[in-house]
Amino acid sequence: MKRPDDNILRVENVVKSFHGVTAVSDVSFDVKRGSIKAIIGPNGAGKTTLLNVISGIMRPNAGRIYFNNNNITALPPPVIALKGIGRTFQLIKLFSVNNASVLDNVLLGANRKLNPGILKSLLLRSRMNKQERSVQDTALKILKFVGLGNMAHFSPLALSFGSQRMVELARSLIGEPALLLLDEPASGLNDVEVENFRETLLAIQQAWGITILLIEHNMKLVMTVAEDIVVVDFGQKIAEGTPAEIGKNPQVIRAYLGEDYMKREVVG
Repeated sequence: MKRPDDNILRVENVVKSFHGVTAVSDVSFDVKRGSIKAIIGPNGAGKTTLLNVISGIMRPNAGRIYFNNNNITALPPPVIALKGIGRTFQLIKLFSVNNASVLDNVLLGANRKLNPGILKSLLLRSRMNKQERSVQDTALKILKFVGLGNMAHFSPLALSFGSQRMVELARSLIGEPALLLLDEPASGLNDVEVENFRETLLAIQQAWGITILLIEHNMKLVMTVAEDIVVVDFGQKIAEGTPAEIGKNPQVIRAYLGEDYMKREVVG
């Protein structure tokens, strides 16, 4: 009997160039099902481009992306999302048109449960049937899970930056993704917010069984949640391993972490 593949995602020899400049050069890695994996590296190293290729926003010049053993390389973003890949962005994208609330923004991620016509009716405050009420109840539960249960009917513009990031996270969760791609989710958060976010990530992984692939510059966060780390520099993968292995890798220390990183951020 063939054993099920432990890897939910396989990135194989991906190349992405822009006007002759190579942003990602022959990068390969796997993501183990149920794990948290991080991609780290200096600004401009090609990290966000990798997520854009995985989520279908960009098509690679070469290479393949496999999700649950299915080749998704040429699929458009909506189809990839429907297959079970959720995504947040480095720049927060929330909506306030038509007096859209925090709840409305979360419901925008319910495309796996609601067809566009029903979703439009929700946002226009139309009468809801049983299915629609169920989805709204789910959205409210997710908002409570991320600590925003009492802010469902607020305007997203009234929220702090950290809370806005949680709204975007909630919107990605309502689609019930099997794999969640996070692009610098802790950017701009204070220490308390980062710790709350760390606990939320672990709860998403452990209680919900969602696999997470994140880009992050907060190395204390990365080192305490990621089971495996890929390091990229100038578009190339220069290392891959556990946090302990990455923290001791001389090439990674020179390119990104700095000589005193482990002593200052982890050991201390």
